[in-house]
Amino acid sequence: MEETTDLVEAENEVLLFLKLNDKVSFPTPIPFLDGSFIKTFTIQDEKLICRMLSYLEGDFLGNVKHTKELFQSFGHSLAQIDIELKSFKNYTIAAVQKEWDIQHLHLNRKYIGAINNPKDRSIVQYFFFTI
Repeated sequence: MEETTDLVEAENEVLLFLKLNDKVSFPTPIPFLDGSFIKTFTIQDEKLICRMLSYLEGDFLGNVKHTKELFQSFGHSLAQIDIELKSFKNYTIAAVQKEWDIQHLHLNRKYIGAINNPKDRSIVQYFFFTI
C-alpha cells in the first residue's frame, strides 16, 4: 500500500508540474479541504487511496475516427509532454520498472516460452540475447 501511495503522490507531482505550462492540457489534482491531494480510507476492511482530478472535455482516442491529422496532433502533444518532463525529476517514478518500458526489456524474457511459433520464438530469442 505504501508503494502505491508513493506512486500516486509522484503522479500528482508530475501533473502539478505539467500544469505550470499551458501548451497541453492535463488533469489537475484537486486538494482536499486540508490541502492534501491524497487520502487513504478503509472501507469494508479494504484500504483505498483516494484523489480527485479535474475533468478534461473531449473524446477518447478509441472512440474517434483515426486520421493523419489526429495522430500528428497526438504526437505533437506527446512531444510537448516529453520536452516539459526533461527538467522534472522524481525518484519514485524513476525507480518504477514496467515490462512495457523498453529500457526494462529483460523483464519480458520469462514470456519467450509463450510464443508458440518456433520461428517467431527464435527471432525474439535472438534479439533478447544479442542486446
